[in-house]
Amino acid sequence: MRGKVNLVFCNSRFQTELLAGLLQEISEKNFVPNEFFPHHGSLSKELRESLEHRLIEGRLPTTAVCTATLELGIDISDVQSIAQVDAPLSVASIRQRLGRSGRRDHKSVLRLFIPEFFYPGEQNFCLCESTFISAAIINLLLKRWYEPPLKHEYAFSTMLQQTLSVIASVGSASAGQLYALLCKTGSFTLCSPKIFADFLRDLGANDLITQLNDGTLTLGLEGEKLVSDWSFFSAFSAPPEYIIENDGRRVGSVPLTSPLQVGDFFMFAGRNWQVVFFSQEKRVIGVKKTPFSAAPLLVNGNGGQVHDRVREEMLQLYLKGEVPPYLNKQAKMNFMHGLMTFKRYHMEKKLVIAAPRGLQIYPWKGDRIMRTMSMMLKRHSVNSNVCLSHLELQYCSLDTLREAVKEICAHPEITAFDLTDKMGNLNYEKHDHYISKDLKRLSYAWSSLDVPGALECFRKIAKEL
Repeated sequence: MRGKVNLVFCNSRFQTELLAGLLQEISEKNFVPNEFFPHHGSLSKELRESLEHRLIEGRLPTTAVCTATLELGIDISDVQSIAQVDAPLSVASIRQRLGRSGRRDHKSVLRLFIPEFFYPGEQNFCLCESTFISAAIINLLLKRWYEPPLKHEYAFSTMLQQTLSVIASVGSASAGQLYALLCKTGSFTLCSPKIFADFLRDLGANDLITQLNDGTLTLGLEGEKLVSDWSFFSAFSAPPEYIIENDGRRVGSVPLTSPLQVGDFFMFAGRNWQVVFFSQEKRVIGVKKTPFSAAPLLVNGNGGQVHDRVREEMLQLYLKGEVPPYLNKQAKMNFMHGLMTFKRYHMEKKLVIAAPRGLQIYPWKGDRIMRTMSMMLKRHSVNSNVCLSHLELQYCSLDTLREAVKEICAHPEITAFDLTDKMGNLNYEKHDHYISKDLKRLSYAWSSLDVPGALECFRKIAKEL
């Protein structure tokens, strides 16, 4: 990749810094000019803009090792190739990144570097899920499919911005006028009159709006301050940094943009952790080390959540056993290794697998369903975490799982809203701190959970067990 203009996308800021540093070190050891530079949201504005200017100018060969910060935005007209390090999470994201190259009559070039990790003593149980999910995403990209957006969302943070903008432009408006404009005929059709009334009460409680004698609503003192700030009209903001602590020692910090609760698992700084306490006020996440696999925390720019169709395509790759022609020699070896594991454990007819480190569930569904399944199991004292494309259960026997699944299937009336009662860090949009927890729970439950889909999977598991 030397001597050209390239974009290398990583799934985390840590990975970005690590890779850029290694490439710079290799350049120094070989006495050649450095062409590799990191780009992510934690860097200073000056450093980011300096690299962006170098990319736009295009006079010097440059490879930007970046998160999604360069997926959109600046116009880089002459990118020779795109690389993705680690498995992509969505077809839409990889499609957008691929579109960054292939301009000025050049061919679009996409390189995927997908590492597979074999745990000691577990070489015979490795499905090489990163290779298979990457192949599934490429197959869907070639079929010209990509994730459809949610048809409707509550988007209370954006609705707050729009509500205050309307009031600021006309001076005052009635609740009915605002509802008709924003919800009945506007973009927030999911919002009922009752929910909108609760939303307006939240704005009033924070002095963003106040009611006049004639019953109409106008800006409150806090609302006037907010609207007068130039940054108000930007829909996005940098998320707050949370400190991660282990036994009182700081492990690092992360711009958290996903809900978190005690008992959750995540990967950070090359280790797996379990959350033992969480303070939104102090912005501290207390953790302890865990031997169980975990996925990285969801932070800005790591590609979103995996769709059902992607995992279903993964399953088809395992079932058909046809090696994709675009894999190189090592990737083909990983593919065949995963295929042999799939057949050895008869996974074509099993959802629950007794793996070397404990029980694992393979529903072959997207993150919304898998996240919901994990939360439902937790309500019945079965701790689990979403890891790659499966649920990994902690210290759970087959009898314990059988009993938990039986109880879950016996109470299908549970709602996605019920599952969010202990969620922390629901402030992940710009103005969420003005919104009540119940409305944020409602929004998260709608966009991130799928109870009917999870119950369908549990019914299949119940039959299997």
